[in-house]
Amino acid sequence: MLEIKIEFEDPNEELTGLNMGHMTFNGDKGSATSKMKNPSQAMMILIAISDLLDGLGEFVLSDTNKYEFVGADSSFIVNFEKDDGDLINVTIGNTEITKSKKSKIVDSVLCDVNKFLSIVLPQMPKDDIAYDDLVTSVDEFKRIRRNN
Repeated sequence: MLEIKIEFEDPNEELTGLNMGHMTFNGDKGSATSKMKNPSQAMMILIAISDLLDGLGEFVLSDTNKYEFVGADSSFIVNFEKDDGDLINVTIGNTEITKSKKSKIVDSVLCDVNKFLSIVLPQMPKDDIAYDDLVTSVDEFKRIRRNN
């Protein structure tokens, strides 16, 4: 089981592709967040979402055994490691978050990203620097999900 809570650092700030925000990863074995860290681990959240989808999607399709997601403009790092064939172990630092089937990880990430973006994208200017990347990344990740 994996749940990702995505949020803006300042929800009242004017929406742009460069807004800072946080991710919290919750699983059946633990949880970790980018919030309330010193130094700050806030990330350019919309760019980070695209990076997560693109990197995780490529990882799922490849023979690579490890993928390291680093939040855009942040030191927040999430490790995804293939284990026992169809399982992926998700860790942040020394904290194990979950070990789940690849399909469950992909479904969870897509669901939580869609939940966040269903609110954000309708409010975002279509000419914003991050808009096309987000839409493209989500579409590609959906295609990967369908084919795995």
